Amino acid sequence: VCFFAGADVRSKTPLGRTALHVAAVMGRCECIELLVSFGARALDPDCEGQTAVRLAQRWGQKESKRALMRVPRQLAGARPQHQDGAVQQAHGQPA
Repeated sequence: VCFFAGADVRSKTPLGRTALHVAAVMGRCECIELLVSFGARALDPDCEGQTAVRLAQRWGQKESKRALMRVPRQLAGARPQHQDGAVQQAHGQPA
């Protein structure tokens, strides 16, 4: 709802976490999809270098991780490396 009023989905806490990091840890897949649709970047790291995908994995949020892995590389914030567009390759996991 705040997005319609111009809230910045990329704003960060003092620890460098975004709303997407929080949604990933909390298992809120519907929020993940909404945040990404408003420009949140799945590969933006926090101050410890943790992306939303890695935090979802660390906290055992399998559905969050799957939702984030479906985000195309261009929307995730990755630099173009491959033609296939898979986010998972940016995390050192096999395609």
